[in-house]
Amino acid sequence: MLNLIRADIYRLAHGKIMWVTTGILTLFYILGGSGKFTPTFRTTIGSNQIEQAGKILNGSQAPYAVMASPEFLIYFFLPALIMVAGADFSSGAIKNTLAKGGSRLRFYFSKLLLAYMAGTFFDVLQVGLSLISGTIFLGFGRALNAGYFEKLAETFLLQLPLFLGVISVGIFIVFLTRRMA
Repeated sequence: MLNLIRADIYRLAHGKIMWVTTGILTLFYILGGSGKFTPTFRTTIGSNQIEQAGKILNGSQAPYAVMASPEFLIYFFLPALIMVAGADFSSGAIKNTLAKGGSRLRFYFSKLLLAYMAGTFFDVLQVGLSLISGTIFLGFGRALNAGYFEKLAETFLLQLPLFLGVISVGIFIVFLTRRMA
């Protein structure tokens, strides 16, 4: 199973999709953490539309503002998910992998584990880049102590199962259809 994961990491590192996705994600979070583009939440309750616009005042608020609307991170999961799980089905490489004597369960689990690692990497990138860019553009704005990092880690870890659930559903759909499209 480690050989399958290692081969997929090699393929991802030498392919364009992972680098382009990471580059766009990096730009997106640098701009989001800088305070120039803050998320606006709109909701309709009954016939009333409620709008809440958050303004980032300092760098310590930037990761929380970016984590407040995590739905766009799901779109960044899609290219990695398709590249990790769907590439073997479209090229026919799954026949060679299974013909070598590997089980389907081991193959599917290795793909799921690699997609989890890619999703966790994107999630850590989300928090780290917004914190760094917010601090550079706006200053940190509060005492840098263990309490801040503890609260940040708690918020980060609470969102991690959501992202891993989305990745699991995506992997399931790719394995069910057995197509990259």
